[in-house]
Amino acid sequence: MSDAEDATQDPAGGSPRAPSLESLEAVHTFPTAFIVKAVGANTKAFSQVVEQCVRDTVQPAIPVFTSRPSRNGSYQSITIEFRAATPQQVQAVYLELHGVEGLKMLL
Repeated sequence: MSDAEDATQDPAGGSPRAPSLESLEAVHTFPTAFIVKAVGANTKAFSQVVEQCVRDTVQPAIPVFTSRPSRNGSYQSITIEFRAATPQQVQAVYLELHGVEGLKMLL
């Protein structure tokens, strides 16, 4: 079972790992451009898994990825830009990314 299937939802439609539907709808008009940042291990495996998770979740949209290493090179920040069709799709991206090994922070 994936983290997306296992996440406990609160009454507002969110989880401890994703923004609530209410907050997403209050700030955004969907469909919309959306940016997520994933910070984790500075390894090729980490970036490949992040990219695959997002591609699988946002298709048919084509996400854009940019990566930047931390000052000491231990971590990397991956900026993910995509066209979010629905707030549920944004939640799904967050929930899938929380399951990625090596993830330290998700913004």
